[in-house]
Amino acid sequence: MSTDFAKKHTHARGRIRELLWDLRWHGHKELAEVGGVRYGGRVLELKREGFAIESQGGEDGKNYRLANHEQGEPQEKRVKAFLREDDAEKAVDGILTQAAQTAIADALGSFRHNKHKL
Repeated sequence: MSTDFAKKHTHARGRIRELLWDLRWHGHKELAEVGGVRYGGRVLELKREGFAIESQGGEDGKNYRLANHEQGEPQEKRVKAFLREDDAEKAVDGILTQAAQTAIADALGSFRHNKHKL
């Protein structure tokens, strides 16, 4: 049975949301204390749920804050395909090479197989 990581980490995500709710900047150490070592994944899940989370580089790593208390539209799930530079340039010009088609088909297959986990 596969794991739905978004459901599995609901509590850590909620703790991070509570921490960020004050709209102030919080560093990676503070986020890791409440959200665990994979706090970055929980921040990404909050962004995907529609929360506007800002980040900036700090002296001791990245800092994050919630921009406001409004929850926008959740992000749609996306397929990520890795293309060689020349295949990507051709795709921008409207030419889909065989290598690009294969990479996209492979990425889509992997996405569909793992969609319930994302």
